[in-house]
Amino acid sequence: MVDVDADPVIMDDVVYAVSFQGRLAAVALDTGRLLWARDMSSFNNIAVDKDKIYVTDSESQVWALDRSNGVALWKQDKLRGRGLTAPAIHGDYVVAGDVEGYLHWLARDDGNFVARYRVNDAAITITPVVAGDTVYVRGKNGALSAIAVPGAAPGSPPP
Repeated sequence: MVDVDADPVIMDDVVYAVSFQGRLAAVALDTGRLLWARDMSSFNNIAVDKDKIYVTDSESQVWALDRSNGVALWKQDKLRGRGLTAPAIHGDYVVAGDVEGYLHWLARDDGNFVARYRVNDAAITITPVVAGDTVYVRGKNGALSAIAVPGAAPGSPPP
């Protein structure tokens, strides 16, 4: 792999890495053996949970892939061209920011839209940070925002 802009992720002795105009791959940590690879172009970090890998590709489509084999489980293409950040896991959701200052929450199980909230007038270009039930984002103008829903169930997106 060349042109790797995203940070690799290690989970359960497997290294997951994606490159721009290249591939997404899973490699055994102990042997370096390629477990699987698929064509995928991204310059953003990936998010990984126990079953899935979440990727925002270079066209701002959000993907969920099976960790065991790289097969696409769902793809959300309705945010294409919005300059999405890398995805972050927020409870039962995947959240990503865009160039218009919006955060978008997608259901982790099927990629359907759950919520959208404008947090900034400037672009969000850095991966949202999740701490408990709060999502932190920084706009390109330097403004830091924390989004939490009082009284909501853990991991719930804003209304």
